[in-house]
Amino acid sequence: MEKYNFRIRNLSAVRFQKQIIDHIDFDLREGEVHTVIGTTATDVSDFVDILEGGNSNISGNIIIGEKEYDAGDIGKWTKEIDHIRHENTLYDNLSIVHNLYLISRPFFLLNKKKYVKLCQKLLDHFDIHIDAETKVDMLTHEQKNIIELLRLYLCSKSTIVLHETLDYMDYAYYLKFQQIISKMQGEGKSFLYVTSKFEDIFKLSDRISFLSKGRISGTYLAEEVKKDPTKTMCLMSGWENFMVEENQHEEIHEMIDAIFKGTEILTSSYELRDVLVFIADNLAKHIQAKHCVIYIIDEMANNIIDTINNDDIAGKKYRLKSDFVERLAKCDTNKFFFANCTHEERKNYFEEENDTKSLMGVPIIHKAKVVGLIQVSYDKYYMYTEKDLMYIATMKNEIVLAIENSRLMGRSALLQESHHRIKNNLQIIISLLYMQKNNLRKSKEAEWSDAIDTTIYRIKSIAAVHDMLSNEKMKSSIVNLRKIITEIVKLYKTPRISLVLELDDAFMPYNKAASAALVINELINNCVKHAFGSSGEGIVRVVCRDGDEEIRMSVIDNGKGADEQKLHRKGGLGISIVESIVSGDFKGKIEYRVDHGTTVDIVFPKHIIYDGGGHGK
Repeated sequence: MEKYNFRIRNLSAVRFQKQIIDHIDFDLREGEVHTVIGTTATDVSDFVDILEGGNSNISGNIIIGEKEYDAGDIGKWTKEIDHIRHENTLYDNLSIVHNLYLISRPFFLLNKKKYVKLCQKLLDHFDIHIDAETKVDMLTHEQKNIIELLRLYLCSKSTIVLHETLDYMDYAYYLKFQQIISKMQGEGKSFLYVTSKFEDIFKLSDRISFLSKGRISGTYLAEEVKKDPTKTMCLMSGWENFMVEENQHEEIHEMIDAIFKGTEILTSSYELRDVLVFIADNLAKHIQAKHCVIYIIDEMANNIIDTINNDDIAGKKYRLKSDFVERLAKCDTNKFFFANCTHEERKNYFEEENDTKSLMGVPIIHKAKVVGLIQVSYDKYYMYTEKDLMYIATMKNEIVLAIENSRLMGRSALLQESHHRIKNNLQIIISLLYMQKNNLRKSKEAEWSDAIDTTIYRIKSIAAVHDMLSNEKMKSSIVNLRKIITEIVKLYKTPRISLVLELDDAFMPYNKAASAALVINELINNCVKHAFGSSGEGIVRVVCRDGDEEIRMSVIDNGKGADEQKLHRKGGLGISIVESIVSGDFKGKIEYRVDHGTTVDIVFPKHIIYDGGGHGK
């Protein structure tokens, strides 16, 4: 008769009035590793959150050993299981021996020497060459995971939840991890391994269950999946009833190989764009398409954030018009677009003339919202197959996972990133104040109140970027320059000056946004204060245009016109700031023109803006 350490019966969960877990059943046998693989990171985080007691709006039953609990009594049953999380629960300021024995052994302090020997013996038994009295904060992430597992090895709980614990684990440490788990399995302990990473399912598993859209879609022996992973691919892609012909198995294995390579990028120190370029390239190859383009769409504003081609040089020719992409994104999310194109239709669809004969557009859906579009183009007339649709569905899941992981990484790193960014920008503010102070020393006519106002506006322009960072719903790594300009213009509203905005959506990484904000602020401030003389009335136009290779920005006034000699002296603090940032930070160009007012044109090259970051459209 089978023995079970942990069982779930008819578990459901709701968050923000949305069903996130839908009547699932699950069994964890004594001494086994049962992996639950979620098709998205959200599936995984929702499930783990319930197991950790983070969601009380649940129903069903939890059975631990022979004892049954109401799932809603989270304070009772969650105490009966243990966890190894992304962030370990060890005490960094204490030694390994303290972490392993202090809490569980009441007379530890009276017998410390004894426990140091026991601890060292345990470490030596598993060939872990670390001194037992080493402080935990001296250990690597992998070593901490091993010590965390040893702590659970010494505890009495029979059910342990592992949440993507094998991430970034060196192979040598993975073998030690596996050795300890095998020892614990032999003692009747069981492991529930929860992951969204396809390659993890083969590492430790005895059985594998697939969690998709809050439901368990199937449970299989790990050996069954290893021998024929076709069923796995279908389950992960939502193709539960898809039948694969014998001659298609090799193609499925090629797809699995592509997924593994993609996962290597995903689990390394990657940028979202790297993953999407890889997916576009592989998708085009697998379905024999000439070109594949992936559009990432702002789900709130429904405009294009980024465009990725499998062929960067020729690919630009094959991009769809932005209004056509946005129109497709508004269509029924369960449908896709397919057309055999005439010459006239191509003119309506594409930015440039090209040789496309057949075109497919497939929306990328995340949480019932369109977050992107896959475009596939053929240079011959083509009719898609069910196999093509399966490949596209598989890669859609990979794209959603990549986008979601990018956002989750953004959220988890948000505080640390904010501290770093605030520190850098406070340094900018300090430098500005020193520059202002030195500038006042040079000029006897400068008024302190005016100088203070100017500096306040500079600080507010930087604050506008921080405000966007804290309120950004997508938690992506880029910010819309249009939003920055709009916020800064609000600082200068006055009845006598009309501020006219002609702005494209133009994106840049947050690490460049504070500098861009300062440039915009200085140019607008200069117009408002100096362009219109004693009347103080006029028009200031702010123009932002997003191109393929550069972002162009102009600030134009219809005032009295600046003194060109003064503009090029670089003595004024505002102009010094602008020229320093444009030429220094952005390696860009700045040009002044005086004709019925003053025009300042600025060019930001995109290859500098996105150096080490993402990429604009």
